Amino acid sequence: MQKMLRAKSGNWNGTIELACIVSGKGTYAVAQPLAFTNQDEGEEVRPFFALDHDEAQVLMDDLWRCGIRPTEGAGSAGALAATQAHLKDLQQLMVWAYDPKNGPWVMQQGESEDG
Repeated sequence: MQKMLRAKSGNWNGTIELACIVSGKGTYAVAQPLAFTNQDEGEEVRPFFALDHDEAQVLMDDLWRCGIRPTEGAGSAGALAATQAHLKDLQQLMVWAYDPKNGPWVMQQGESEDG
C-alpha cells in the first residue's frame, strides 16, 4: 500500500491545500475532510495518520515548493551555505596571515613574541 500526503498552494487565498491518497493492488482511495471529536484533557492523543520516511520526504518537498521553510534558520540550506562561505574566508585569511611575506606582524620561525 502506498500513502501520499501531498501539499500545494491554494490558488487565491494563501492557504496550503492537503490531499491524502492511499493506493495499492488495484485500489485507490482519497481522504475526505477530517472529523473532529471531543476528548477529555489528559487523554492520549493518537495520530490519525502515519507516513514512512520517503512518504514524509515527498510532503516536505511539496511544502518547500509552497514556500514553507523551517522556522529556525540554523537548519536551513541558506544558513549552512553562509557558514561554509565564512569558514572558507577564515581559512584563506589564516593562510595569508601566516605567510611571512604579508607583513611584519607575523612572527618568523625562531622569533619570540618579545622581538
